[in-house]
Amino acid sequence: MERLLREEIARNGPISFERFMELALYHPQQGYYCRGEKPIGIRGDFYTASQLQPVFGSLIRGYIERLSDEFQLALPRILTEYGAGRGEMAEAFADWEYRAVEVHATPPAPPISGAIFGNELFDAFPVAAAVRDGSRVYERCVGWSNARFEWCTASEPSPEIAEYAARYGVPALDGFEFEVHHRSVRLLEELLANAKNALCVFVDYGYFERDWKRFPAGTLMSYRDHRADTDVLSDPGNRDITSHVPFHVLAEVARHAGGEVLRMERLASALLYAGERDEFQRVLHATNERQALERRQQLKSLLFGMGESFLAIAIAKHGSA
Repeated sequence: MERLLREEIARNGPISFERFMELALYHPQQGYYCRGEKPIGIRGDFYTASQLQPVFGSLIRGYIERLSDEFQLALPRILTEYGAGRGEMAEAFADWEYRAVEVHATPPAPPISGAIFGNELFDAFPVAAAVRDGSRVYERCVGWSNARFEWCTASEPSPEIAEYAARYGVPALDGFEFEVHHRSVRLLEELLANAKNALCVFVDYGYFERDWKRFPAGTLMSYRDHRADTDVLSDPGNRDITSHVPFHVLAEVARHAGGEVLRMERLASALLYAGERDEFQRVLHATNERQALERRQQLKSLLFGMGESFLAIAIAKHGSA
């Protein structure tokens, strides 16, 4: 992967970080997610909430069902999971029609109805990187120097990124670095354009607009062997690269695309909302003490670990399918 990136830089000069991230993660042969290895799980580089089964699946189902009841959505019993990975959510929705859709696969034919779910879907999308310099906004690029990949700045300001910054409230601080989530915006717009009588629920690393100033150096991270690192340029193809998701951007895009944002909150709040109707009895129901302990541990991890780091958003798209 390093050789491929170096050759492209030698041909064309410094490349956008979006291009660097796209190749590092999704190159058909050498990309991190495309090599046939399994980066997810205890023996991988990271794990996600979807591996905490059956508790996570049961809570997400409870979240969807309670929202559907409270807002009288009358959803068909279909779950379409984007970025489904190993399909861990299927068991919780065993009596529903379950559709797994990978990010780069052909999406289901419209209209898409029922529940639409994505866990850590947006945080691995390639993003552009940018920096403010006074009143101007410049794209950050990647070059090769001193026997390593290095950051550099485009010679001319970017009107497109400046428009994104103005629209979504990027802090107007000199030297502020941020990511531009064009691909997440496009996917959400396309999904909502094709959805009717649907409820979209997304869970991801993220932040609200009020929190954006906490990240003056941006939110890009890499992961290897369950260790996080802010160096996202080293060893491309052999480590995950992610960016935190600005949930207020998702909310604004959803409203503009005809969706209704029902809830936007920390994951812990969403899971408490999902489980409080029966005081988590369905989630914690077990047939033996070992199973009971495992489920209590999963619930604790979700509420007190991931629950504070992750956010959740629920978007309804009304209309007859």
